[in-house]
Amino acid sequence: MMSEVNEWGGSDAQELFMDANYRPERPHGPMEGRLGMSVSYRFGYRFLEQDLFTESQWTAIREILERFYGLGDLETALTYAADRRQDGLGRRVDPSLNARDVEPDPDDELLRPFGQQWAELPNGDLSVLEAAYEHMNDRDATMRLIMYYLLVDCMEYESYLNLLRALAGEAWPAVRARLVGLFDEYGQHIMGMTRNLAYEHLLVEERLSEAAWRYLQARMHIDESEQVFFRFVKPQFRPMLETLAPVIGEAHREEVSALLAQPLRDADRSAA
Repeated sequence: MMSEVNEWGGSDAQELFMDANYRPERPHGPMEGRLGMSVSYRFGYRFLEQDLFTESQWTAIREILERFYGLGDLETALTYAADRRQDGLGRRVDPSLNARDVEPDPDDELLRPFGQQWAELPNGDLSVLEAAYEHMNDRDATMRLIMYYLLVDCMEYESYLNLLRALAGEAWPAVRARLVGLFDEYGQHIMGMTRNLAYEHLLVEERLSEAAWRYLQARMHIDESEQVFFRFVKPQFRPMLETLAPVIGEAHREEVSALLAQPLRDADRSAA
């Protein structure tokens, strides 16, 4: 039996949880560990320092989530995501309303259960699928999921982009080109005119000038969307332009300069 006292209540508390379902913890990766933390906060600390699932359960979880999201291959998964948008079914972050751009409401703090932030996974049930891939040491599936993350706009995108580069190794240029090609094909169907901060990060980090220009052109009227009109989100075109201008400007300097100067011309016209 365990004898060391820990932050969760010491040896007595740990021994209490060592029931018929107890399985000693095996080494796991970061997302599997975060899933264990989330499950423990939701259902009790008995899950914190032991394996969460049997191997057959991990396999079943993977099969269910892959089938639901179509993540056996990227094209199917992106088609499913586009279909959900068309049918009005939201993702973790609804593609028609990016939660990171929502006007803050000070009363929101009253609606959040204490400690909820610790219990949340960064990308919802897709984080559970990520933990399953991690548990199974499936490199190819992990890369496929991270590519999906970046294409549909995920949380923690900086670290995921770094991880994807590391996993891709010498194949990174081909992986990057595939990401751009898939976004050109599916991006508008999934995102509409809304921003994809994860993809923008890729464009800036990799200095993908032409891809960034195509992305911006598709969102020239982003501030005329219903979400901005009805004040659900803040105007987004100016910060998006300022984010992408240093990359786009290398090939489209005159067009970008004109867009950056536009507010000044509008102000002069109003004052006249």
